[in-house]
Amino acid sequence: QGNTKPTIALRILEFSTTIDVDGMQSNISVQLWDTSGDEKYSAAWPAIAKNADGAIIVYNANDKNQGKLIENYVKKFCQDVSPIQCLVVANRIGESEGKPTRPKLPKSYENVQKAIVDIQESTDSFFDQFNTFLGRVQQARIKSIEEKERALIGEEVPKRKENTPENDENEGDANDE
Repeated sequence: QGNTKPTIALRILEFSTTIDVDGMQSNISVQLWDTSGDEKYSAAWPAIAKNADGAIIVYNANDKNQGKLIENYVKKFCQDVSPIQCLVVANRIGESEGKPTRPKLPKSYENVQKAIVDIQESTDSFFDQFNTFLGRVQQARIKSIEEKERALIGEEVPKRKENTPENDENEGDANDE
């Protein structure tokens, strides 16, 4: 299985990056909280997920058992974010026979962005998907802040429609005309 090491409890990685948000370059600070998927740490998961702007669920796509566990992880970590703020990554670790395992997702999260990668082979396509994901998370953060500000000054906040990566892409197409 290469040089992968399971996370023990929690690791935090902080970095800054520049992403495209609505056609404008935006410098953002990112904190990735890498939490163990081991059930013995599950009591800490609600505290880790609280106030998260997005969630990335990574699993070994060659392990059928992990594909089945994804539903639980999505419910725990994505419950307070919209589907556009959730990314499910199927990492192809080691030798594989056949197709990678597809995750079983709750009905309300069937439209989350999904990525199948082999980090040992190439990271280029994953970095593109990751940056797209960061842009969507940043857009959702900006909308949330604007809605809170409107509510504070007594303006009516428009009802949110359920965002999905597909809806988001279709809206972008309509705006390009």
